[in-house]
Amino acid sequence: MGSAVLHRHFPSRWPLPQAVLTDRVRALCDRAEELRALRRRAVDVGAVRPDVAMADLLTLVTRSPWPRRTRARTRRSA
Repeated sequence: MGSAVLHRHFPSRWPLPQAVLTDRVRALCDRAEELRALRRRAVDVGAVRPDVAMADLLTLVTRSPWPRRTRARTRRSA
């Protein structure tokens, strides 16, 4: 993409990063809503206690070595 195309759609420097950030924030909000719905379903079926907060679940998942090993295996097999 050339600079002329960028300038046609984004006349100054700020609108481009603003558009990117807006899209990223919107995507994060959508993902947060999906995670809340997933937690609600897990509570409804008894897989997660109702008093367990989303922050607790995220800490458990992000500190677990399992996601990292799974990603590494996926990359190697591709």
